[in-house]
Amino acid sequence: MKNFYLTLCLVGLCTNLFSQITNTQRAKKENIIVNHENSFNNSARKLVDCSQTSGLLYCEDFESTTTTALPDNLATSSEEDNYVVPILGVNESVTGFYIGDGSAAREGGFWQITDHGKFAMTNDDACRPAGSIPNENNNCDLSFEVLQLPTLDFSGQPNVYIQFEYFHDKLYGGGDAMLEVSTNGGTSWIMVGDILYEGNGWQLYILNLEDYLDSTAVDIRIIWSDDNNWGTGFAIDDIQVGALPDYNVSLIEPQFGFPSSFFGVSGYNITPLNQAMNAGYNFYGYLKNTGVNTLDSARINAQITSPTFATQSYGLNLESIVQDTLFCNDVFIATSTGQYSANLNASTDNSLITEDQTVSFEVSEFIYARDLAQNSDDFTGGAFINDQGTEQRGNTFDIYADADLYGVRVRFHPRTTPNALAKIYLNEVGVTNDGQLDVVYLTETNFKEVGSYTNDWVDIAFTNPIPVNQGDVIAVTVFAEFDGLDTVALCLNGNSTNGESIVEDITGLGANAPNSWFTSPSTPMIRLNFDPNIQGISDPVNINEIEKLKIGVHPNPNNGEFQLSLNSENSKDLNLSIHNVLGQEVYNESLQSVVTLTKSLNLSHLEKGIYNIILSDKIGRTQTQKIIIQ
Repeated sequence: MKNFYLTLCLVGLCTNLFSQITNTQRAKKENIIVNHENSFNNSARKLVDCSQTSGLLYCEDFESTTTTALPDNLATSSEEDNYVVPILGVNESVTGFYIGDGSAAREGGFWQITDHGKFAMTNDDACRPAGSIPNENNNCDLSFEVLQLPTLDFSGQPNVYIQFEYFHDKLYGGGDAMLEVSTNGGTSWIMVGDILYEGNGWQLYILNLEDYLDSTAVDIRIIWSDDNNWGTGFAIDDIQVGALPDYNVSLIEPQFGFPSSFFGVSGYNITPLNQAMNAGYNFYGYLKNTGVNTLDSARINAQITSPTFATQSYGLNLESIVQDTLFCNDVFIATSTGQYSANLNASTDNSLITEDQTVSFEVSEFIYARDLAQNSDDFTGGAFINDQGTEQRGNTFDIYADADLYGVRVRFHPRTTPNALAKIYLNEVGVTNDGQLDVVYLTETNFKEVGSYTNDWVDIAFTNPIPVNQGDVIAVTVFAEFDGLDTVALCLNGNSTNGESIVEDITGLGANAPNSWFTSPSTPMIRLNFDPNIQGISDPVNINEIEKLKIGVHPNPNNGEFQLSLNSENSKDLNLSIHNVLGQEVYNESLQSVVTLTKSLNLSHLEKGIYNIILSDKIGRTQTQKIIIQ
């Protein structure tokens, strides 16, 4: 067993470091594909079953409601006059908050909300004003979204609290949420509490309403604003109004992950044995005191039955309505491949213990994965990477043990066109002093014709194995060039936070600067493959010869003066052109009968920045090399 105390220190430090880049979010130009057949398999457990509760003034878990329609005792309103949302592909008109599940919430493509049974939501991402497809030019007006509870009588109550779970999406902007109370029939309202954004997940909100215990008619409403941002939403579930028990504790979102010098803590659903053995699984979650009295020595417990493993966190005294994050003391070291399940619960010295909640993960021989598809090819949606411009998109991975990387496993979305070409880039990842993603190119594969590989996972192998070292953080991405004809789309399954999934907008569309890197909330189905016997797909015949051409640039970066070296297996006529990030040509030359060539170029008159050297043959096949003039 390893003690986790030092890791806790690392987690605190690294979380603060990496939080710097959380504002560098994906600009809203992603072309997301929504898939109706599959759903997330990381559903959060609902904390309330209203059919099993008693003694509350009000309880609503939304499970008995029909799609879109609110329960009769709830009211809603919106500033949007033409609020239309797609539910399973059918447009339905709503007037503000409406009922649906995780699949309905994700209809717009940008809101990567986890499943939570049925819940009430309002969703600028999915809103289609007057039935039109949503985009930034027809942004819905969700600046004042209201969900109002029925009038309640607080008189004679010993104490009254309101509590509910909420998912506050601010990955693409979004405004504030708050709770308001009226005791004069809605003539005036008092703001009694902010509903804060506390990360991309379901949160538990509790507020003491004891100031209104003598009121016979109390109206309560939740307000949310999109702050004129497109692609944001707010969800609420399991609303309860009434007295809190003397003692109660809730375990929210139990999780597992590895300690990371880069992320603080990061989770992988499939991990190769050599990586897992060197890292160790940490178990943690959020404990909240949902009772009136202080909890003595509240802790999280984790247990695996096969092999036998048990651990718990340090005990923490929690005051009423206080929440804290607790990590178990010991880490689980897997010694063999297979599927594992850990049961987590919370307990206190006040004789409280919660029901077990299960988290599952796989230890593999060769595959390293963030996505949630496990061993299936299921996907919840997709993302184009070259339908509007040129991008690369992928996932970042901690390396915990030295290894040789042989290739990358990818699930291409069926919307990929038959003749589409893509390649794999391998990058190293860091954070600059000003909090921006620092992504450094390492190597790449040849282009592959991927359009015929959309029915299952496919492996793309590196020409030679790539050594990766303990302590590295690498990113594997799929790159595809925009040509106006063929498009590449990647399957998505799962949520990413803290830069776990990243995108480079190479073209620079909309407000994005060319070659801008962003974090993305959507997890593409891109995995590392350490299998030395990988069976990767072959290079397409029609580009094989141009791909064999080896390009060298020295030095790179440079001041505009550099040497270009070319090496080819066969003599060929080529055209050499150099383009800036806007695609404008700044240099052009024809090269005849090239086998080997070393050529000095002077582009010091050009502005500093990134340029692309493009070599093309007589039938238009190309090879590209990036240079940096500084």
